[in-house]
Formats: sequence, structure tokens, C-alpha cells
Amino acid sequence: MKKTLWLGLTVLVFFSCCTRKISHPPLSKEKLIPIMIDIQLAEAEYAKGNQFEKGRAIKVLTEYDKIFLKHNVNSEDFYTSFAYYRQHPKEMDELYQEVIEEMTKRESELNKQSKTESKDSVIIKNGTHSTAEY
Repeated sequence: MKKTLWLGLTVLVFFSCCTRKISHPPLSKEKLIPIMIDIQLAEAEYAKGNQFEKGRAIKVLTEYDKIFLKHNVNSEDFYTSFAYYRQHPKEMDELYQEVIEEMTKRESELNKQSKTESKDSVIIKNGTHSTAEY
């Protein structure tokens, strides 16, 4: 999971080449964190595929556009906000810590759900039913 975060960070840094000093990010942390989580998930999905696939970068950028639309933000505000945090490493670290915590929480919930579904399928295969299945 940490490799995915670093891959996402690398891509974001690459696309946020902004040299001017930014005094305040256009997007709050509360707005930025869910966007960054979605970007990390998209990056992880593309990391599973062929790195040399033709048009891969365009697919990733298209996914970013979908994420920005989903969160009702424009790419300029996102990249400016990200550039601000790049200029403030302590705040960037805090931001990524919150992203990691949320992703860990989601992963834990998915693991619990997977175990429950797995348990239910064993019960059904054995021919027994619990009241929870009805």
C-alpha cells in the first residue's frame, strides 16, 4: 500500500510543477483528502496493469478528470493545493497521514466484509442456514 502512495505522490508531483509561492491552498484538507484517496485508488488500479501499455498516461489523466468531477473541483485548484502542500512538508506529511489512516480504515472494513461473505458462503455450501441470511 505504501508503494501505491509513493507512486501516486510521484505522479502528482510530476503534474503539479508549480514554482510560484502559494500562501494558501484553494482546497481545504477536508476537501482534498477524499480526492487524494480516490487518486491513490486509481493509481493502484493502474499500477496492476502493464506499465508499457499504449495510452496509459492518457487513461490515468482521464481518471483524474473523473475524480475531479466527482468531487466538484477543477484540476487547477487541486494542483495548486497540492503545490502548496509540497512547499509545506510538515503539512504535507500530516495530510498524507490522514490519507493513510482513512485508506487503512477502508481496507480493514473490506477485510471484515470479505471474511463475513466467506463465512456465509461456507454456511450455504454446508446446507445450513442462519437467520441472518434471510
